[in-house]
Amino acid sequence: MDFNERKILVLTCYCHFLSHFYMLIFPSLVMPLTTYFQMSIPDVLSLGFPMYLLFGVGALPMGIATDLWNGKRMLTLYLLGLGVFSLMAGISKQANFLMINLALIGLFASIYHPAGMGLISKGCKRRGYALGLNGVYGNLGLGLAPLVTGIVTYRFGWQAIYLITGAVVLISGLLMFFVDIDETPVQTATVEQGRGTKRYILYFAILCACMMMAGFSSQGTAVVIPAYFEQVVPFFNRIIDNLSFIRLTGTKTLAATMLTSFVYFFGIFGQLAGGRLADRIDLRVGYIVFHAMSLPFMVLMTQFTNIPLFVFTMGHMFFAWGMQPIENSLVARLTPEKFRATSYGFKFISTFGVGSLSVITAKYLIKHYGFVYVFWFQSAVIVLLVLTISLLVFLARKESFRN
Repeated sequence: MDFNERKILVLTCYCHFLSHFYMLIFPSLVMPLTTYFQMSIPDVLSLGFPMYLLFGVGALPMGIATDLWNGKRMLTLYLLGLGVFSLMAGISKQANFLMINLALIGLFASIYHPAGMGLISKGCKRRGYALGLNGVYGNLGLGLAPLVTGIVTYRFGWQAIYLITGAVVLISGLLMFFVDIDETPVQTATVEQGRGTKRYILYFAILCACMMMAGFSSQGTAVVIPAYFEQVVPFFNRIIDNLSFIRLTGTKTLAATMLTSFVYFFGIFGQLAGGRLADRIDLRVGYIVFHAMSLPFMVLMTQFTNIPLFVFTMGHMFFAWGMQPIENSLVARLTPEKFRATSYGFKFISTFGVGSLSVITAKYLIKHYGFVYVFWFQSAVIVLLVLTISLLVFLARKESFRN
């Protein structure tokens, strides 16, 4: 890996970390915000819907803009926008004002995936390894967001997390003006062989349907886990309360966010495994196996509480997040370089745009039936997802889908 590739990875890993960090701050604040705004859990969850929606639907226009302009410049804009509107969210006093600033955070956050993934897929020779490593930093963002948010909120209040991160991100965006990156594609012609045919358009369309369902399941699960852990996973909070030398009070949110962080940290091992396998096996095989393995853990999440629920959630996240380097490699395998960022824009409008509807679905299911029905619904989505991947495997049975 040469110096330019290392610069690409450092930049994209940092930006990927921030992208997922910001998306998991809000779910970690659901319980404190119910107290601050005197709102119910379903109503607080709805404040995040515009953010998740724009995070998804903004990906396609941002991908087109990246292909027409420049990946590094788009990532600079990404950092500046996140920084400014994070600061604005931190000074919010009314629920509607917070919702508007969260929406703008989602819009600027939508830049990362098409711009960052496009930059990696074109600029790094070991594509699966690079995407897996990049995925690790995304998981670090997912893992640290609940932990850091819980600690900062406990000590300083919920506004502080947006103010602190906003200042750091804004400064890093200004420093990006001094970074130079060569965006010349490094992939060989053999990797591009076979593109542009009608069958590849069909394969990509089926893959988009798969990614839509995967994103719906992933976001629908992630948005409720901190609040659900706070209600039905009390073991860690009891441990903290029993440590007499600490003598803290009101630790339920802190304990739940720390456990949520641990779940996402465990997902890092899945990302590493998926990244390694993406360079070694047929991508379709890895894709269907990882999703199929996540299903039984999701079903078990409907049957247990406390420690067993925590363990089964870790198992689900290992496979649910571990498939991502494989999925991103499939996008690169099925699309031409000149439209790579746009192609990732299609992926993330499928993943996060449609996935944002899972927030509304979760709100409805929690309000009328309870938390556990969110996991039952996501289990059904995963079953449909595996069947759709099977269709892709059958239709492309004579093709070779390898990095």
